[in-house]
Amino acid sequence: MSIDMHFRAVPAEEIQEDFNRLTEFMLAAWDKHSEEYASGVSTSISKAFSHVNDFFTKGSDRGSGPSGPSLLPVYGGRHIEDPAHIDLGFLILDPDQVRVAAEFLQTPFDTLWKVDGAQLYGWNEAEMKHFHFGLRAFYQRAASAGHAVIKVVWA
Repeated sequence: MSIDMHFRAVPAEEIQEDFNRLTEFMLAAWDKHSEEYASGVSTSISKAFSHVNDFFTKGSDRGSGPSGPSLLPVYGGRHIEDPAHIDLGFLILDPDQVRVAAEFLQTPFDTLWKVDGAQLYGWNEAEMKHFHFGLRAFYQRAASAGHAVIKVVWA
């Protein structure tokens, strides 16, 4: 079974904070994920998104409180709940939060990797580099365009 976290940049004014409309929009985007990924408006992380979040938030000086910069790239954002409580719902970062996430992701990889005992967490350095640089590029493009970001987990 595949579990993916899907990230989609979108102009903030186009977001309709209605669960059903977000579901339709994100399902259509997921159907075109390859093209959207190639154009830079979409990215995804398969299975490892929890590890990527941990990688960004470990370390006492990363501002990882409920709305801290290190939490924004993966699990941060305003939650739009599934009214039926079946799915996890959506997370939405407004353009200012996208900018803050992009700024956080400018942190050099080696600085993030130097977490005490990083290997103890079971992280693979090459894999984390791939995710770090992929999310950095995605958030940088979204921030440069002034876009918001919608996130959803697909199972």
